[in-house]
Amino acid sequence: MYKYNVSRLNRKLDSANLFLILIINITLPLGVLLLNTLIIRFQLSKNLLTSIPENYYTRLTLLSLVLVTVMLGIIDYVYIISPFLHLEDVLKEYANLTNMNLEKPFDKHFVKSSLEQNFLDMLQIQKEIDKQARKAENRIQTTELYALQTQINPHFLYNTLDSIRGLALIHGVSEIATMTESLSCLFRSMIAKEGQMLLLRDEFENVRNYITIQNFRFSNRFDYEYNIPESLMDQYLIPNMTLQPIVENAIMHGLESKYGRGRISISGYVTEKRLVLSITDNGVGIKEEKLNYLNERLLNYRAPISKEHTRYHVGIALLNINKQIKLKFGDQYGICLTSTPDVYTSTELVLPALPAGQAARQENIYE
Repeated sequence: MYKYNVSRLNRKLDSANLFLILIINITLPLGVLLLNTLIIRFQLSKNLLTSIPENYYTRLTLLSLVLVTVMLGIIDYVYIISPFLHLEDVLKEYANLTNMNLEKPFDKHFVKSSLEQNFLDMLQIQKEIDKQARKAENRIQTTELYALQTQINPHFLYNTLDSIRGLALIHGVSEIATMTESLSCLFRSMIAKEGQMLLLRDEFENVRNYITIQNFRFSNRFDYEYNIPESLMDQYLIPNMTLQPIVENAIMHGLESKYGRGRISISGYVTEKRLVLSITDNGVGIKEEKLNYLNERLLNYRAPISKEHTRYHVGIALLNINKQIKLKFGDQYGICLTSTPDVYTSTELVLPALPAGQAARQENIYE
């Protein structure tokens, strides 16, 4: 049977290849079937490949490159160019708003990309900045107007004080004349440009005028002395009305409740480009707990005022001067307190040593 089938296959090989494969699948063993089938299929595939034109692969490659280029162009348009085109529409919409005002909201469906949303967020921030700038400008105008008013009113007071002093001299009341003159000079300095830089000598004159007035009030109970080289008095600058509030604090909290005469002494020196001034009184002193609190407040000048501030009856002037100095010149400057109860209190003030020739003389330290 096998030989017959093989001879039959040989006779029909040239005329019916499909029939051959069908007969082989039915009659030959599996190994022969696979062998003949593979050989026939290989010959068919080879004939098919040789029939393809030689430039077919070149054309196919070019077509593939064209398709890839088109796809990249589509992707580029959809994800890169299109958002910018839509952003241009957003800009046009924004330009149509009256007076560059964003009170009119954008349609949420109109904004399609995060880029557009970020742009609108930026515009909102800019709007808020402009709003704050207008408020600040209004405050400046109000302050300038108030400053003009305060410049008008003091002239009346100056003239009145000068009149009182003149009458006191005419009637031979020298005490009233002296007190009125000290008050007038001190008042002129107090309402001058806030934070203006003065010579040390001028600031000590403010202190002298203040103590003169207080001695009239307290029946000449206070002695005042300073121990500073004369060469420093006209050589270095100090912010206006810096020493006077410290001396006032010494009188109010140290000397008013003291029995007997009070003494205030001011010493100073310059070292390592620093001007160090010490204001010392022989008053009642400060207890350790309150002293620690005060120095902590002076060191951490940005901290909010706590309940202890009221409990310790702390004046605000000392803290304000310390804060103003630190904000302008740096944290390495400012005020520090030392004290012994019933013996003394010393306020050490550290400032930068600013020579009188520098332009800083007219600088405002409270800007």
